[in-house]
Amino acid sequence: MTILSSDLITVTESQLENHWSNRGAVKTAKKTHKSVRHALDQYDWPDWVRYKPFLQGSYKNHTNIHGDSDVDTVIRLDSVYWKNLSALTEAQKEVYRERASYASNSLGDFRERVVEALRDHYNDDGILADDHVSQKDKCIAVETPYLDADVVVCQKFRLYYSTDDSDPEGFDYVTGIRFETRSGNEIVNFPRQHYQNGTDKHQSTNLRFKPMVRCFKNARTHLVEKREIPEDLAPSYFIECLVYNAPDGCFKQSYRDSFEAIINYLQDSRLREMNTQDEMLRMFGNEETQWSTQKAERTLKAWNKLLS
Repeated sequence: MTILSSDLITVTESQLENHWSNRGAVKTAKKTHKSVRHALDQYDWPDWVRYKPFLQGSYKNHTNIHGDSDVDTVIRLDSVYWKNLSALTEAQKEVYRERASYASNSLGDFRERVVEALRDHYNDDGILADDHVSQKDKCIAVETPYLDADVVVCQKFRLYYSTDDSDPEGFDYVTGIRFETRSGNEIVNFPRQHYQNGTDKHQSTNLRFKPMVRCFKNARTHLVEKREIPEDLAPSYFIECLVYNAPDGCFKQSYRDSFEAIINYLQDSRLREMNTQDEMLRMFGNEETQWSTQKAERTLKAWNKLLS
């Protein structure tokens, strides 16, 4: 079925300001996160486990829109961390190895216990009738009494770097998170830096950044509903990173002027040179965790159509 362009909304200031810029559910997401934390608190953890649960994704970053459902919750194992030493000199690597201690416990052990803790709580306590905890490739899907939760089980990750190549002691590290998919792929990201950079961008754009991310996410949803683009073309995470790459000057007093300026800038940019919002990773490429420039260009073209 062909959808005529007349079926599409022409973006107006009122549409953006009064509808598409608004946040979705907040209280229900907090209840979902609290419910998962409570489930973990009830479990009898072994002495070696130290962990920290926290929100991630659109609910954490205040970029969620109406219709967003799954709440991204991270369970980070802190008692065992993973490291990357590739940026150090050989002398610095040797110093690190001399000092390092190695744990016998693994992230896989921890994940199994998290699954057990969630099943003990949601399946055995009469909260939900059936099995509402299932393992997906990247996360554990949990149906709570509130919203569904995608629980990512990870561990602390340290990316070491050299502060002085001539000094074996001259190294430091950036902290992120690391986890393995069930299919065997390693994923590393930096949620703290992502959140802080988004907060700083929001302040430097006169509180326009996060509402504009929501505008573009709602524009994506509208285009999907009108069958202009496929549902999996533009994931919310990449939309947020894409808008983050627009200069502060694109965020104007008018929502519509901002929408147009951001699109124009991004269409004229070299997408492959852009980083994700944490400014640690390349956004575009062929890796599982990257977006393709072809998909981004198609998304930008579809957004631009809404200005006509």
